[in-house]
Amino acid sequence: MASSCEENFSVENVILCSICFEKFKTPRYLPCTHSFCHGCLSSYIVSSCKSTDSRLGFNCPLCREYIACNGAFDKPEELAGLFPVNEILEKIIEKPNQGMCDACFRDNEEVKSTHYCIACMESLCELCTKYHRKQLMLKDHKVYKITEMKPETLGPVLGNTCPKHRKERVKVYCHDHGEPCCTICGCTEHRKCNDVTTIESAVKTLRDRCSFGVLLLEVQQLKKILSDAKEKEENNITELDEALKKTTEMTERNFNEVVKYLENLKNEHLKNVSVAVKESKEKISRCVDKLSDGIQCVNYCEQNIERAKASNNDSEILLKYYSAKQVFNKMKFREEFSKKQITISINDVEIFKRIKQLKCPTELELSESEDKIDTGNTIKTVTLSLVKELDLAESAFSGTFLSDGSFMVSTQSKNCFIFDNWALIKKFDKVNKIITFGIFQSENNIFVSGHDSISVISFQDYQHLKVILLNDNLSVFGMDVWKGNFYTACLDKIVKIDSSGKLLKEYPTPKNVVNVMILKSGHIVYSSWSDHTVTSISNEGEIIWTYWSPNLKFAYGLDKNTNEHIFVAGKETNNIHVLSSTGVLLRVFDNIPKPIFMKVDKQSNICCVCSDWNKLKVFEMK
Repeated sequence: MASSCEENFSVENVILCSICFEKFKTPRYLPCTHSFCHGCLSSYIVSSCKSTDSRLGFNCPLCREYIACNGAFDKPEELAGLFPVNEILEKIIEKPNQGMCDACFRDNEEVKSTHYCIACMESLCELCTKYHRKQLMLKDHKVYKITEMKPETLGPVLGNTCPKHRKERVKVYCHDHGEPCCTICGCTEHRKCNDVTTIESAVKTLRDRCSFGVLLLEVQQLKKILSDAKEKEENNITELDEALKKTTEMTERNFNEVVKYLENLKNEHLKNVSVAVKESKEKISRCVDKLSDGIQCVNYCEQNIERAKASNNDSEILLKYYSAKQVFNKMKFREEFSKKQITISINDVEIFKRIKQLKCPTELELSESEDKIDTGNTIKTVTLSLVKELDLAESAFSGTFLSDGSFMVSTQSKNCFIFDNWALIKKFDKVNKIITFGIFQSENNIFVSGHDSISVISFQDYQHLKVILLNDNLSVFGMDVWKGNFYTACLDKIVKIDSSGKLLKEYPTPKNVVNVMILKSGHIVYSSWSDHTVTSISNEGEIIWTYWSPNLKFAYGLDKNTNEHIFVAGKETNNIHVLSSTGVLLRVFDNIPKPIFMKVDKQSNICCVCSDWNKLKVFEMK
């Protein structure tokens, strides 16, 4: 009798929604394994989304795990319907022969059930459970004791099933649509696609292209951007509290002198300040909530990627990876993040003789600014507007914007030119013995690479200061400086040297590498014009990513902007490719005749493109 009560109590437990405490009505299954009535879940999501602007996801009502949404962020009432129906719970609720073994019941026998098979969605008695487990074809089925059943164990198996056909396993991957799917999808929706492969082949491609590392790095970088923005917003709240404290102290000090007469004014003033601070904090808190949501979303992506990397199940790997990628891309390209800066300044009133004539003891000023956080989407809307075009008498190798806004060019004739407001103001003759190539400014010095040396020129008066001699076997072309060391492109390797020319490290590369630059992370980026590739390696020499496109030929000049978008000149394809710092293509500027390099002024919206070696085209980036 006690055993029967225990069983009934367990079954009742698993069929009750933890929100409404009634039997499930169209239960929806969340990735965290908890199920809720469709209506309860929908109401909860809508309520959660009202707490902040345009949510990217929500927290499970029961375990509080973050659930990323793949649907329309601006339609929270539709999000609940995107989660799968828990057919197991539905069948248990609708089952007519509660407490009886389904297998025996079909033979007109009434035997009490003791176990439940999740895969078959059937109750089993002791004997049927024993034979069920002996069947080779059923060895993977999960069978639970009814007394040990929990709501989170009764959910559909989603780890390797098709998103559209829940009962079918993922077998193929369509590269045209970027979707893992089952054979039914492959034979219907994707039968006309050009590139449909097996999941094993797709996973191998992911591993070969280091896709996990690249996407994970991009996710982590966005996480850092959002975390930094959130920290600044939270600091702004603290600053507002400090401003309120200072305002209160100043006001109290003034009011103490005329306390009786100014008591009412003091209270009114502090009320105004408090209300202003409260409203300001509420504005920033909404931004913080939005950023927290974004961070949770990227954490979700990060966890799924890590789980995919650690999994041995190819289907699960592919689904988790592309699920994370889909959520991440939707968040990155459809969601706008912002930082709100609010400050308070108080002008102290010193003329107390006319204090009785004052209506307000101090002047309260609120300055509010809002900057969009660049998640890689801004560059997609940029257009190039031609401002000026210059013809050079010599073929240019490279160029750079100097800190005063002027532009310096190096040429094949060993000369360098400096333009101010795009008028020639200075020419350096025979800067190097054989060629002049890379140019870089570091503080008060300009460095010009050429063959086996680096010339140092004063930025103040353009005087030639010294020459850093390198190994005679080196042919130095492009260069960059990071933490006081030079990184030079030497055709078939990148060479790291100190300020005296001492060799520190060599990084083997493909042939014809003449341009190199260093990112804030310390990662080295170089282009190979013969391989038509752009590659990023760590400071230890490990390849992080490689970018290749049939629309990029003769990958030559490199540059980056303040957001570390990488600009790659495609000389033979007449375009400029813009990549993220993780090697993801952001956009392509087409119809640029034979670009040798594109240099971006980090202090303005001006850029300079060298076309066909001897033409400088100045553009405004709008």
